[in-house]
Amino acid sequence: MPDSSDAYTGVAFDPRGQWLVTASTSGSVRLWDARTLQPGAELRGFMTTVNRVTFSPDGQLVLAGGGDKAEPLGRVWSVANGREVAVLRGHTGEILGVRFSPSGRLALTTSGMGLSTSAEGTAFIWDTATWQPLAKLSGGSREFNDGDFSQDEQHVVVGSGDGLARVYGREAFAPFDEVQALVHTRVLREPPTLTAAERARYVPSITPISLFRLG
Repeated sequence: MPDSSDAYTGVAFDPRGQWLVTASTSGSVRLWDARTLQPGAELRGFMTTVNRVTFSPDGQLVLAGGGDKAEPLGRVWSVANGREVAVLRGHTGEILGVRFSPSGRLALTTSGMGLSTSAEGTAFIWDTATWQPLAKLSGGSREFNDGDFSQDEQHVVVGSGDGLARVYGREAFAPFDEVQALVHTRVLREPPTLTAAERARYVPSITPISLFRLG
């Protein structure tokens, strides 16, 4: 790989070992052949720093996050043709972390506080079938630096700038098809009410179910 005057801010191999992706302070996101290290497609769209980049579990998509406080963005591209699939908007501060869930059905983006000094860091959970947000998570910290899904996708953990990690339960980001199936079965019941277990799992909550201090 050639030297660059830009700083590399994110790198990742795809799960099949075919591609390497790099991101830089100039906004450049590029695919490289992982065997020959020859450059592949340039994934265009960012004009400012890209902080993090990752592949979907099937290796078909690249997700990157960055931007500045004026325009924080996530972008998704197809590896097959380099075309942009989605632009993720909603964060108020630059995106600092990006992750896919193990199944690839969900994605996570985390960000800092944005332009207002009183704003909180946020995390968004995205449905990767539509790239619509399922949940916006917050918790009082000015920065949500990174996060990840549990292997069973029942929890999300987010590390923040206040020295705490916050864990959120599945009820905060259940995919629409799960909720739709629940509604269908619920209205056929007599009486049409949620069980205690269903209420705990599917009634939305954006508050963390546990906190632990790092270090």
